[in-house]
Amino acid sequence: MVKKTDVKWVSWGVQKQAALLAMSKPMTPTELLREAGKFNRKIAFGDISRLMREFIERGIAECLTPQQFTGRIYYLTDYGRQLVERVFTIKIPPIDSEFNWNKYAVVIAGKTRKLVLKEMFFIKGYCENGITLAAIRKRLSRVYPITLSQTHYAMSYLLKAQLIRVSGYTKLRSSKLYKLTPEGTKICEQLLRQPPKIV
Repeated sequence: MVKKTDVKWVSWGVQKQAALLAMSKPMTPTELLREAGKFNRKIAFGDISRLMREFIERGIAECLTPQQFTGRIYYLTDYGRQLVERVFTIKIPPIDSEFNWNKYAVVIAGKTRKLVLKEMFFIKGYCENGITLAAIRKRLSRVYPITLSQTHYAMSYLLKAQLIRVSGYTKLRSSKLYKLTPEGTKICEQLLRQPPKIV
């Protein structure tokens, strides 16, 4: 049951309201700042940090990756979602309890890892047998300056994390072909998921 004191507490602050409206999916503080800025242009990164501490103390939000030093991800608790529904009449979906938020946090903390994984997601329908490391790097270098060693490092992490797998070898040079695993696909879908538009 939603406490009247929490309803009152949220109603008194425009920054609290902006942060709660922004938390329509699990996010890092940087992502939260960007989304909350759509509701309150004056909100700052320090406000987000303070609000997350206050939300956690009140049981409104939780950190899904407390052991991560960078890439901490926050989301509303069941109580927090009830509070948002009561104050704003908006239904926020629960999170997938099977989802690996620690792997997700490590992916989003590394720009190259994130780019490689997303690119593999976009091309999976075109490369049925998989794609080589060199081909991924070539595709990414059109829009983002990336070296072969950066691509190799990112692929090595993704392989170790079991977000991609070796799916075969090329005929000409026996280069490894890589494909997304089901878990890698789930992480990409979460990366690309857009927060619902709130009118």
